[in-house]
Amino acid sequence: MAPCPSGRFPECIVTASSKPPQQRKSKSGKGRAKAKSRRRSRGASSARAPSPTPSAKAPARASAQTPDVSPAGTADIELDIVELASGGDGVGRDADGRVTFVPGVAPGERVRVRVERAYADYARAALVDVIAPAVAARRVPPCPHAAQRSCGGCQWQHLSSEAQRQAKDALCERALGRYVEAGMHLAPIAVPSAKSGDDGPGDEGLGDDATGMRRRARLHWFRPRKASTAQLGFFAPQSHQVTDVPHCMQLEPALDAALAVIRTRLLPVLGRRGQMHLLAGHQGHVHLAIEGRCDVEAAQALVGHGGIVGVALRDAPPNVSRDVSGDARGRRRTSSGPSRHRTRMWQVFGCAEIEVEPAEGDVPALLGRAYQFAQPSLMGNRLLCQVVADAVGPTAGKRILELYAGSGNFTRMLAKDAAQVVAVDRSGAELGSAPYGVKDDVKDDAKDDAKNVRVQRGDVVRTLSRLQASEQSFDIAVLDPPRTGARDAVASLVAMAPARIVYVACDLATLARDLGDLGAGGYRPISAQPVDLMPHTPHIETVVVLTRHEANS
Repeated sequence: MAPCPSGRFPECIVTASSKPPQQRKSKSGKGRAKAKSRRRSRGASSARAPSPTPSAKAPARASAQTPDVSPAGTADIELDIVELASGGDGVGRDADGRVTFVPGVAPGERVRVRVERAYADYARAALVDVIAPAVAARRVPPCPHAAQRSCGGCQWQHLSSEAQRQAKDALCERALGRYVEAGMHLAPIAVPSAKSGDDGPGDEGLGDDATGMRRRARLHWFRPRKASTAQLGFFAPQSHQVTDVPHCMQLEPALDAALAVIRTRLLPVLGRRGQMHLLAGHQGHVHLAIEGRCDVEAAQALVGHGGIVGVALRDAPPNVSRDVSGDARGRRRTSSGPSRHRTRMWQVFGCAEIEVEPAEGDVPALLGRAYQFAQPSLMGNRLLCQVVADAVGPTAGKRILELYAGSGNFTRMLAKDAAQVVAVDRSGAELGSAPYGVKDDVKDDAKDDAKNVRVQRGDVVRTLSRLQASEQSFDIAVLDPPRTGARDAVASLVAMAPARIVYVACDLATLARDLGDLGAGGYRPISAQPVDLMPHTPHIETVVVLTRHEANS
């Protein structure tokens, strides 16, 4: 079960009654007949027994995991918001001391809310009114979707930039407090600016008008039955309901222009549901990846329009692509024929990848594909790379182990002066776009075009075991794991005993957990630098430096 937004309470259980209407499956003819029969039985029973009065009605059905669920729609209550949780909601306590999560609020406010889902240990509520607003922290969201809370993309757009910084600093202090008490230095959050990457972190930041920065986006579509076109946008808060968003002010102009073409040319020929990934390069080129049923010819025809230079298509089911009329338009190929259990292949039109960031001096260009991970903005990534470079320190003559290397975002920087960099990542597709010319047919332990870079493809834990068995040693280890953290890799990493570890984390809860495991293995965190890569959201990237105890004695 996933943790709650504050990290201290279990995540809410979404019951069938809270499921978005578009996600409910329609009954077949046989199912409708059974439902009709049940209704007749209930009607016969009600004729024999009187209906209960409203005061005698049974309580709503409780979830099996949380037996003390209260019915929704209870009377409004007043709360004092004491802090913001890592999921973005405000945190208050009701008269019984139960934690209540409320979206769209600011710390220090007194609000009136309506409880929508209540559990034994916590509740979720909707904001009804702000009784005593935090004037300095609150602002009117410039996006109408954020103002109406119909889009879940920018949870904190109602907060000023200073209030967002303070909230993110508070999240870091709560998550990493025990390490700060043990001597770790926790710096204030660094915010990108036009100078990021040149003169270090920008002091003035981006202010409240931090828009038009996102070079990467994932959008979802849903096509209602018998509708002539699909709805394309982002999920609504706490839901898989798609909110149609014709224009997003957070996107770079290149992505906005590409979306205008996609909406005109592609929405009428999309299937029931799916998702799109868009990535913009520094030259204005856009790469598009489509996952879901789509007219192949229409997808191919997008190349050359709206700045789109490449389209990757992966349809469902994985072995065949069909348009909305049901005609076969192409066949997916796998290693041993069509099978929904095998890896689906991407069909590519135009450019397979784009140049996301230019080469700078001895640092090569960063290449990318829309379906691969990339940091959300150019300014943010420059700042993050600078923070990581400062954390790593001098690399001349050093052997560096890089885990979860992805498409080489840090590899290209680390390889500049190091004696050797060994970059490890599970995904061959990710490393296929590494900036050193690694090809898809290169196997494990492949040597790169850069003489001091060696790429190892495969499971990180298994690769670490092989490196340890071959008695390889490293001066520095850099790891940038996914949100789930690196717990499985910690034991092998500790056994290899690098003098310095730089941990780049996108989740504070798993970071705190993994720092504890590394501490048990003899490593002590000495500094942490949070980075704000996504304004108007609670997301925080954190770079932590750890050294072995012996190095500090």
